Amino acid sequence: MTTNEKIWTKEHDNAEDGALWSGVSSIPCLSDISLDATPQDAFSLGVRIEDVAERETKNGDPYYFVNVRDGENVRFAIIVWQWQWARLGALLVEGAEVVVNVRLPEKGYSAFSLVGSVTRS
Repeated sequence: MTTNEKIWTKEHDNAEDGALWSGVSSIPCLSDISLDATPQDAFSLGVRIEDVAERETKNGDPYYFVNVRDGENVRFAIIVWQWQWARLGALLVEGAEVVVNVRLPEKGYSAFSLVGSVTRS
């Protein structure tokens, strides 16, 4: 793994966690994530949005799978919850190039989790 710039941000992960201080490592692509990284580690990287699929939770609430490609053209999905979509959805449109902050998928899941912010590249 290359030496990563540490960016310290105060982010609101979800309603249960509240505000947390967390280090976000800036990386150019997924292949720069260390094999010993955990779902608690956060990473910032530039991506191109391929498509967005709206889904429903068991309770009928909407959430979104945002399919993206990194700098090495690796495709992966980011899950975006309804409360995140309300403030960031306008940036998450097909074809947009953005910088996202994500956490690794939890065990048993394939999608990365959006944390913190999304900015245009």
